[in-house]
Amino acid sequence: MMNLSFFTPRFPGPRFESNFLPAETTYELAAYETLLIELAKRLYLRDNPGRRRLPKGFSGSRLVIERIDPGSACPVMGLVAGESSSVQPSLFPRDFTAYFINSRDLTAECAASPADKLPEDFPEDLLPHFNKFGRSLKEKESLEPARSENPEPAVLTQQKRRKLASAVSSDYEISVELLGSVVRADWTKSTFNLLMADGCQVTIPCPENFRNKAGRFGGRARDMVYVSGTGSCDSSDNLKKYFRLIQPKASKTMNSR
Repeated sequence: MMNLSFFTPRFPGPRFESNFLPAETTYELAAYETLLIELAKRLYLRDNPGRRRLPKGFSGSRLVIERIDPGSACPVMGLVAGESSSVQPSLFPRDFTAYFINSRDLTAECAASPADKLPEDFPEDLLPHFNKFGRSLKEKESLEPARSENPEPAVLTQQKRRKLASAVSSDYEISVELLGSVVRADWTKSTFNLLMADGCQVTIPCPENFRNKAGRFGGRARDMVYVSGTGSCDSSDNLKKYFRLIQPKASKTMNSR
């Protein structure tokens, strides 16, 4: 049985200096969990080519947040076996521990390595996971995953995770916040066009519960709409597509005088 404490990343940056962990950071940890488990599965099946299925206790494993330690908001995360149905998390089987440790370290090495010199054991087709892991990081923020045999922490920044995410495909995903006015709506496609202050227009997916407001605000420059969600950028950092809307809402009405 391994010690439950498994992963303690640091989050250097202004938002984390008071030892608070913003709610959106949980998305980073969830994205990390997905990558960690998928990579561990690959490593196990690579070493056991005769197996078609993962052993009991391997599949369904998960990470849990045990506590937040001081020092740039350090969440202490534990690895929990997937077969436990009890309230208390079960410790992870020793036989599988090495694969998850290797997965953890390989992910950290990716963050530390140049995008064109990644660890040989890291499958390139898993790099798109960095579209989500690290996406909410802002300027002057980073995520530092520890490595087992290297005292120097790996450092994942917004710029670095973009390079990793686009290493296989030239596009990468970003979190986007936009403010503008509705200039056109297409109900057959469930979209509306947002005109921003710089004159650029972006086509936005329109949720059903926002259609009435989008129609009411259409063509009224003083009525501003704020949207946040996910977009796709090319290698030149140009926003190509705004494909997932998290929250549209009416902003303050601008004074037209």
